[in-house]
Amino acid sequence: MTESLAGIEVLNEEAYVGIAVVGELDLSNAEDIEQRVLDAIPHDAVVVLELRSVTYIDSRGIRMLVNVARVAADRGTRLDVVAPPDSIAGGVLEIANVTELNLVDP
Repeated sequence: MTESLAGIEVLNEEAYVGIAVVGELDLSNAEDIEQRVLDAIPHDAVVVLELRSVTYIDSRGIRMLVNVARVAADRGTRLDVVAPPDSIAGGVLEIANVTELNLVDP
């Protein structure tokens, strides 16, 4: 059995749901992580998706984030993504010019 390269941590606060992605986000695990994140996103809520602990992200990881943002919007959920430019995920998202995500300062 292989160990997952990434995981998520969910924090349910009164005002929002915090979801942190930790580790590598790539072709090998993006589908699983996407499903786990979507399972943690409630309808009509505020969700903060924290990407500061992502250590690697490829194009499939970017596509996963865009899919999550679309599903959240369909659910009436505001999704704020924390990926500072000096983080790995933030740098990749900036280079890729991903405009579908609501990037916020931590």
